[in-house]
Amino acid sequence: MADGLLPYLFSRSNAFRRNLMDMVSNPADYAAKMGGQVVDTGNELAELQERSGMFGAGPVDEAARDELYQRAADAAMNMTGMIRMSHGSPHLFSKFDFGPKKIGTGEGAQAYGHGGYLAEGFDSPVAKAYTPRDFDYESELMKLYKNAERRRDYDSLDVLESAMMHSTPAELRAQFGKSAEPLIRQIESIPITSGRLYNVEAKWPDAAREARDPLGKQHFLNWDKPLSEQSPQIIRLARQYNLNDPDHLGGDLVAAADAKRRAGAAQLQQAGIPGITYLDSGSRGAGQGTSNYVIFPGNESLLEIIQRTGAQ
Repeated sequence: MADGLLPYLFSRSNAFRRNLMDMVSNPADYAAKMGGQVVDTGNELAELQERSGMFGAGPVDEAARDELYQRAADAAMNMTGMIRMSHGSPHLFSKFDFGPKKIGTGEGAQAYGHGGYLAEGFDSPVAKAYTPRDFDYESELMKLYKNAERRRDYDSLDVLESAMMHSTPAELRAQFGKSAEPLIRQIESIPITSGRLYNVEAKWPDAAREARDPLGKQHFLNWDKPLSEQSPQIIRLARQYNLNDPDHLGGDLVAAADAKRRAGAAQLQQAGIPGITYLDSGSRGAGQGTSNYVIFPGNESLLEIIQRTGAQ
């Protein structure tokens, strides 16, 4: 499967180039067509296009032209059915399955929504951090968590929640200090097995829909962004939950729909939302950067595994 990675990407390049030129030549129409989160991107591209003078009679501003192409290329990569993700797992499989028997622990016990968790980009360091973990490890963490919950040991619960979010023992020591050392040693004693890293492309399974409206980040519910800046579909759904305030974020809709549970996630999935995106742990402090994705159960067909590394 690894041998097919580059040919697969090159096979997508025609669609990428078409979308790139469409954005460069008419970014205002692009923004109007895509709407939601990408309106600002389209408007910025339009300003760069005007500054560059590419389509006028005067001299071309090469700096503005180069910036236009770079910004458009970044956007095109996200808008041409080329959402690249990666997923770490101890298990060997050929397709994803987010059924009830496969979901239950993972990222903070479904902290950002009920579904399968993937990191942005191929070979993501976030996904690689998940490869050595197995269900036995997660199960042992959950046992420690439930015991602490019964004891109402809130200090231990804080440590274990961070461990569930894949904080390393070194990070736990830095965060919680010497008082947490006995618990951290317990966590370190849990056996860990080696795993596998899956590189994945996400796109609509319907080829006609993918050609017409390629699956992009703007289709996902963005945990960190105001609902008013998201897709018209998400805005309409938010209004059903009376989330009309400009300060309401995507995470508020997750809470209102109870999308950390299977029934709530199913409601969003049936409304046509493929999942949730949220800033990963390395990006939250800055408020920007790379993201993780939650794919709702029922949307596994969006994910195509194009490379698998690790034990075969």
